[in-house]
Amino acid sequence: MFCRDYVERIVKECFVLYGGAQLDTPVFERKDILAGKYGEDAKLIFDLEDQGGEQLALRYDHTVPLARYLAMGGATNTQSKLWQVGKVYRRDSPVMSKGRMREFSQAVRHIVLRSCTQYLRVFVGYHRTLTFPANGIP
Repeated sequence: MFCRDYVERIVKECFVLYGGAQLDTPVFERKDILAGKYGEDAKLIFDLEDQGGEQLALRYDHTVPLARYLAMGGATNTQSKLWQVGKVYRRDSPVMSKGRMREFSQAVRHIVLRSCTQYLRVFVGYHRTLTFPANGIP
C-alpha cells in the first residue's frame, strides 16, 4: 500500500506541476455508453444491474468517461489539460505472474492541444513523471 500511495502521490504532483485540472468520473457507467467502445475488449467489461433493473458496468478505463464528460458540456471547460488517477476494472482471469488483475489503478492525462508548444510541454511532463528521482519531483 505504501508503494502504491507513494507512486500515486508522485504522479499527481507531476500532473499538478505541469498544469491541468483533476477530473473525477463515476466508477459506474451505463452499459449502453460503454458497449461497443472497446472492440474485442468489450468482453472484459463487468456487467451489473441496479435494483431498478438499469444495466450498468464498471469503468474499463478513463477514456469513455472523459468522452461522456466532454459531451455533457465539459468541452466548454477552459482547461485543455485534464488528469485522472483512479481505479479501473477488467473482467479478466487474473494472472499475478503477468501483472494482470481485475482491479487496478490507472493514471491518465487527457489533453486537448492547440499548439506545438503545448505538445512539447506535455512530453517534458511525461518524461519527468516516468523518470522521477527517489526523493520526489525535481
